[in-house]
Amino acid sequence: MQKLTIEKMKDLETKKQIFFEQYNISENDIINSISDVLRDKLDFEVKEMELPHDVDGAIIVDLNGEQTRNNKPIKRIVVNSMINKFRQRFTVAHELAHYILADNKEFLAFRDHSRNKKSSSSNSNFENEVDYMAASILMPIKAFFADIERLKNRSEVEKYLILRQKYRVELPAIIYREQEVAALNNG
Repeated sequence: MQKLTIEKMKDLETKKQIFFEQYNISENDIINSISDVLRDKLDFEVKEMELPHDVDGAIIVDLNGEQTRNNKPIKRIVVNSMINKFRQRFTVAHELAHYILADNKEFLAFRDHSRNKKSSSSNSNFENEVDYMAASILMPIKAFFADIERLKNRSEVEKYLILRQKYRVELPAIIYREQEVAALNNG
């Protein structure tokens, strides 16, 4: 996995912030329930369903095509019911990141395979940006940095357990986010 530059991380943080301001989205609301924010602020339907074992989730947006049963345009995120809840949460944020970064928000379709699979380098670079954005959505930089500072005298195990409980993501995502936040604060 290729690391993002400090400039790219700052650019992604800015894009997220602009999007959140545009839709009046609170970082605390996202931390509490990303699915509620997607439903209430963005009119997304979030569904769990059994997907192929190598697919974590998908996003489908079609504002100009077929309407849903309640006469609303299709805006749906589907997450694999066979993956754990913390991975599901990250996958939902990953799909939202696709939407935030999309140039055309009227029609969008992505299906995301498990990160265990190898992909082309150009696709991998974009997916790294999307993963960064997902981590930024779920673990906002200021709150996450404050938590890291507050927990710096705790054991690593205790620190990671507290962060995992608060942000409800898998441990590798927390460790990677900690490295990103450190790089941003040092850069």
